[in-house]
Amino acid sequence: MGNKRIEIIISELDFYLINRIRELREEATPPIAQNKLSRELGFAEGYISKVENFKERSKYNLWILNRLGRILNLNSFNDFFPSDFFQNDIVKIKIEYFHYPLSNQKGKSSFKFQVISKTPLTEEELEKWKRNKLPYCREI
Repeated sequence: MGNKRIEIIISELDFYLINRIRELREEATPPIAQNKLSRELGFAEGYISKVENFKERSKYNLWILNRLGRILNLNSFNDFFPSDFFQNDIVKIKIEYFHYPLSNQKGKSSFKFQVISKTPLTEEELEKWKRNKLPYCREI
């Protein structure tokens, strides 16, 4: 599989939270697989995968963050959130995905990604976004 680039339009806070929970999940001892965490939340096995896939619009809400905090044995909501407020609300983020084979699972692969750029929407783009005239995700 080759590398793929996409551009998404997302709340900067949502993007941060998705990545923060991915980090917490992967840094747990032992690491928690997406499907296992989905089941522990009481959702279908693909729920976390859907949220962590930036091509999907699925996001976390406060109720789910509360449940995740208990499952991940966190101390408070502060463990999820950045120390400062974001200056931008909705941003355009260009991402490159790097696929790699999983060494312990024949024929299966996973991905890592790199943020290429993150820019706030212009006033014109923001108005289009509010009217659902900008696509959430597109390949670039």
